[in-house]
Amino acid sequence: MACLVAWLVLLAAFHAIYGGFFPNASGRLGHDFAFFLPAYLDGYVWFAKNGAFAVPWFTPSFCAGVPLFADPQSGYYSVPQWLTFVVDPVTASYATLLLFATLGYFGMYRLCRRVFDVPPALSILAAGLYFLNAFLPHRLIVGEPSFHALPLVPWVAYFLLARTSDRVQSTAYAGLAGAGGIYAVHSGLNVLMIPAALSVVAVLAVHALREPWRAETAGRVVLALAVCLGVTASKLVAGAAYLGSVARPAYTWPGIPDVPNVIRVAALAMFAPSETTMGVAIGRLANAQWAALPHEWAYQFSAAPLVAVVAALLFRRSAAIQPTSASRAQRVAAGIGLAVVVAVPIAFLYYTPALNRLYTQLPIVGRSAWPMRWLVLYVALVPLAVVLILRRSLGGAPRLAAAFTAATLGATAVLSFVEPRDYYRQQPYDPRPVLAAHARFASGEASRHSIRALGVFTDAAGQATLPLNRNDAFLHGVSSMLCYNPIFGYRLERFPADGLALGSVLHADRGRLNFKNPACYVYPRENGCRPGDHFRTDEIETLKAFVDYRPIPFAVPARQAVANWTSAISLVGVTAFLLLWAVHGVVRMGRT
Repeated sequence: MACLVAWLVLLAAFHAIYGGFFPNASGRLGHDFAFFLPAYLDGYVWFAKNGAFAVPWFTPSFCAGVPLFADPQSGYYSVPQWLTFVVDPVTASYATLLLFATLGYFGMYRLCRRVFDVPPALSILAAGLYFLNAFLPHRLIVGEPSFHALPLVPWVAYFLLARTSDRVQSTAYAGLAGAGGIYAVHSGLNVLMIPAALSVVAVLAVHALREPWRAETAGRVVLALAVCLGVTASKLVAGAAYLGSVARPAYTWPGIPDVPNVIRVAALAMFAPSETTMGVAIGRLANAQWAALPHEWAYQFSAAPLVAVVAALLFRRSAAIQPTSASRAQRVAAGIGLAVVVAVPIAFLYYTPALNRLYTQLPIVGRSAWPMRWLVLYVALVPLAVVLILRRSLGGAPRLAAAFTAATLGATAVLSFVEPRDYYRQQPYDPRPVLAAHARFASGEASRHSIRALGVFTDAAGQATLPLNRNDAFLHGVSSMLCYNPIFGYRLERFPADGLALGSVLHADRGRLNFKNPACYVYPRENGCRPGDHFRTDEIETLKAFVDYRPIPFAVPARQAVANWTSAISLVGVTAFLLLWAVHGVVRMGRT
């Protein structure tokens, strides 16, 4: 009951802090909503025309036709997208923030209470700190809802570590841990998948410092990974093919060229306001191609948990904590593993020319322009570390623990409320065209919507421009030739715009139509084309179906066909098993 009451109080505080940004006082939203809000309406149209079971492989809405399912940042199978089928996308985005912050709260509480045997008050403290952490709300404020799956980290760790009563429950827990990874992949977590996974590994290492490693846990980890890879095989294989064809630009890898300042900036990112951290970091970053704005430094818990730890250490009491039962060899291995994982964000933020060359050549990782995003690895570790230290320092004093919890969470909420957020309050994207279109689509227009023409925005001199709202053109049946899609580069450096012309998508010239064949971006060889090729004039009926948001035929290699079947069979099997297990549990509870 105390856990629930604390959540309700924190939820009210959370809403008081962040509710005014959806939209802000000027009626605007974060700049990256210019990508995601039109994408949610694009998904709305697809769903209205094809129902729940048709896979949206491609979309005609942007850049004269592009892959959708194969795009790692796409989130058609996600909570905010499917909420948009019921409410407007701004409301859906804010509801997603509240929902996943809440999931993180209860996941962290359960992890601390059931796995690490932390007392109730301190478990509430860890859950509250995780709930109030700045990463998720600030990312949603600037319009990056694709990161909303991160709070599933404590749930994944819990399902991997929790003790179970029998082998069936252990298998079900492995399936649930895998389901967290499945959702992360399909909701578009993409660039944070590896640090999120390493965060889970770090939690497992912390646990291994005290508890003997069980063969059951190792088997659960392997099974969870197999479940995740099996169900997501179709998207992963398609995504790899798409990225291989497009070859997103390799931007410079920024960093800080001295270790003391790397550690200083990382510490500020975890405990100081993001605008303060940016002010310190910006003058120390070397090799930066893009401005690292405040939201790239928003990972903070406030200074309150640090003060709580210092105070607890000063008033240290003897703790009645059961000594570790893990072997010395296991503790050494776990300590080394934890140290290596914890060092990764620091290493990536440290700059030397030699390291820069190495980092940019790494697969997947090297395509990122934002090494500070690896600091997200600490978000689950900090509250866990705080309460483990407090548990040892406060001893068996539940009233003192409750006082520390109330004071720390209260101070965290107050500090968050008064934090300077000028950058976030000045976000520029106007959501009104999207909201108006959503109302039209909800009234029945979605089933009639289609793309009729290509267009661009121009300035007063008639020159093509890249305004923030350029993806909004699709709301009026126009696919923007110069869309907003980071997969082609932040300035569309890799977008093959040659051959496109303003006007009708059915305009024919030299045997080709005025629209890209999106299958050519993913599997060009199998479809007899090159990335960026247009539909041919003999494919006009296929193009008509495409711009009307209907599925179109395209060829795939054997590996994609195998991946598609693997995903389908895995999804059915895992879903059926978990449903049967849940029903069995309900029936068994009814008999007792």
